[in-house]
Amino acid sequence: MTKNQLMDLWKITEWDANNGGVYATAQYNGKPLYLNFSGYSENAVFSLSDSFWQTLHSNLDILDKQAQGIILKYFSETETENDVPTLTDICFDASGCYNAFALSYYTEESPAGELYLLVRFDDAFQPDSNLIFEVY
Repeated sequence: MTKNQLMDLWKITEWDANNGGVYATAQYNGKPLYLNFSGYSENAVFSLSDSFWQTLHSNLDILDKQAQGIILKYFSETETENDVPTLTDICFDASGCYNAFALSYYTEESPAGELYLLVRFDDAFQPDSNLIFEVY
């Protein structure tokens, strides 16, 4: 997929490629959605197949619901459906630590920094039931 095709598909408004990776701001449900490619070059981003990008884009609502379900299950004693955080990022890491990618949800500011919950997905778009907690 070319840069222009990717930008059109995700309605990307900002694009930054540097030594640390590629970072883009897209739109999802009328809100910013950040695409983070840590450790990727632009060529590596564009080398992901067209079918991968199309499947991710067209199934994002379903994947988001699956990830929210995992978050709800993890916090079942304290959270309700209204408490599930909003999807803020799709994360890719050249190291493979997120499998194919992860959906990331900002939860709150903590004494250690901003807390995010991440749900990993494999190449078949199947979620991992183990949450990742990251603080920035």
